[in-house]
Amino acid sequence: MTDFLKRFRARRVFQVADAGAGAGGGADTAPGAGADTIPGGGDDTAPAGGAGAGNWWEGDKFSDTHRQLLTAKGLTLDDPLDALAKITENYRHAESRLGASPDQLLTRPKKDEDMSEWLRKNGEVFGIPESAEKYELAKPEGWPKDQAWDAELEGKARALGHQLGLNGPQLQGMVNLYAENVADMLQGAERDLQQSADQLRTELKKDWGDQYDARVALAQQAASALAEAAGLDSNALMNIAQVLKGSSGDANTLRLFAAVGQMMGEDNLPRLEGAGGGLGTTPAEAWAELDAMLKPDSDYGKAMAAKRAGAPGAGAAYKALHERRMHLEKILADAGK
Repeated sequence: MTDFLKRFRARRVFQVADAGAGAGGGADTAPGAGADTIPGGGDDTAPAGGAGAGNWWEGDKFSDTHRQLLTAKGLTLDDPLDALAKITENYRHAESRLGASPDQLLTRPKKDEDMSEWLRKNGEVFGIPESAEKYELAKPEGWPKDQAWDAELEGKARALGHQLGLNGPQLQGMVNLYAENVADMLQGAERDLQQSADQLRTELKKDWGDQYDARVALAQQAASALAEAAGLDSNALMNIAQVLKGSSGDANTLRLFAAVGQMMGEDNLPRLEGAGGGLGTTPAEAWAELDAMLKPDSDYGKAMAAKRAGAPGAGAAYKALHERRMHLEKILADAGK
């Protein structure tokens, strides 16, 4: 730069038209000096503004557009070095304000240019990888450990993210949002399922009344017998036992195996430790049986009519059926029905 300024200053006076020959055709020079030089010699040419001198910005090197710009920017100074100093200072201010040199600045998208395509072209600036496979994605920390991760859907998310011009953190944020939503849905489904199971078990306890524990034992006996016949291993038996727990088991499964136990009969069931022999009638069964007994055409109704008519032996038959009625009514009374 120093050498350039020296050369620029050495030629600061531009070539101008000859002012005309001196008297007698003598050269237009100072006495005793070389042509176009300051008396005493030296490399510097005569200062600007001399006879016949023109403005440096009016030379052939500048177009009208250039001259208009120089004038508008206040650069038409007598000394070109002053203009150069001002240009340098303006450049420094512009670069400082922009935060980077002009060659490092982004150009705006062209008219009708796809924004996603423009983002991908400037991917290095925005943190967009070269391809969908280059995204660094991770499963969210809150993702259920026993829930499988959908790798195929992740691949589609990568492809779409790259197509839309998303950078890594943006795509990770979208993945996190989706995963959190799925996790909440799974947890909500589990809560709903548990609430439904609790409600069914409450209804089952109400139906079985004081025979609930006995019916649970029967269901467990039946399941054990069937599991043994099927050759199930200990792990399978443990899983079945969890489902048939009286305190937390599945109500419908308990109903099913209890019915199976009744169909099999006690002689075909293995006795479980702590389980009593024989089963009582549940409140639901007592209500159904009593309702049937109170109909006129039932055995109880017929026995009552025969007793009233004085038929031989009708009293004994009626007594047995009446005792059964009293037992059923007591079951319902104890159950609060």
